[in-house]
Amino acid sequence: MNAIYGTENFGVRNENYRTIDSDMIVGADVCIIGSGAAGSILAAKLSMAGKSVVVLEKGGYFEGEDMNQRDDDMIPLLWKNSGANFTDDLRIGILQGSTLGGSTVINGTVCIPIPHVVRRQWRDLGVDIQDEEWDRATAEVSKEIHVTRVSDDEINLNNLISEKDCTLMGFKGL
Repeated sequence: MNAIYGTENFGVRNENYRTIDSDMIVGADVCIIGSGAAGSILAAKLSMAGKSVVVLEKGGYFEGEDMNQRDDDMIPLLWKNSGANFTDDLRIGILQGSTLGGSTVINGTVCIPIPHVVRRQWRDLGVDIQDEEWDRATAEVSKEIHVTRVSDDEINLNNLISEKDCTLMGFKGL
């Protein structure tokens, strides 16, 4: 078993999953690669429509009680390439999850609706999705993945310091 930094003695999991450590042949109507917001919602919809679905996730399986709020412990467990993931030219960092739940586990911005200015830019490039459809899809995914506002007791020290700094600099929240 691989080392798990700072989080020992995980409890028994009740979900239907297993770790794959050798080749397998499995029959399914659909195979979804990645268990983030898109993959998990798609898997649920296809399953409810009667399809047999297999979801493959490269990363590990961790729950809230497994998280210790220590970046040096959690980043190697939850982030693709321990957070050192870049475009080919190394100009842009790509924050991508590598855990059950994908980037939704590490990146709360997935839960922010696509701004209207971005939607307009995409429409100019040929994307034909109206605001009502974006809003409906965002609401559906938000409900399915239980999007909620972060409560004060869930904010760690790093984020409290960042919030204080932003306030001192005159930046306003969303």
